[in-house]
Amino acid sequence: MPETVHAEAAREVGGGRVVNRPHCGTPYGYKLHVDSQEPTCAACREARRKQMAAYRSDPSVAALIAWESRTRYAALRMLARRYPAAFLQILDEVRAADPRPAAEAEAA
Repeated sequence: MPETVHAEAAREVGGGRVVNRPHCGTPYGYKLHVDSQEPTCAACREARRKQMAAYRSDPSVAALIAWESRTRYAALRMLARRYPAAFLQILDEVRAADPRPAAEAEAA
């Protein structure tokens, strides 16, 4: 389907123009924006938010997410014990690349 730009709905975001498509307002519309590497419109962001909320609220999915988080954390603990110097170096590099926001720094 051809993409269309609706003057009243399109807006500038981060230097890119939001393109409204026929599928806007659906999870598929969100995917089209992302795949095209363009900013997402509000309707598509809301559709994606609802889709992910429904997905995460499913008990089997919630259990899977908890298991993945638990096992990932356990693996990181094991790596930190086996390779403490390398782990600390990598942790410092990651923290330097993504500094803590001021509000979090003040609370700590």
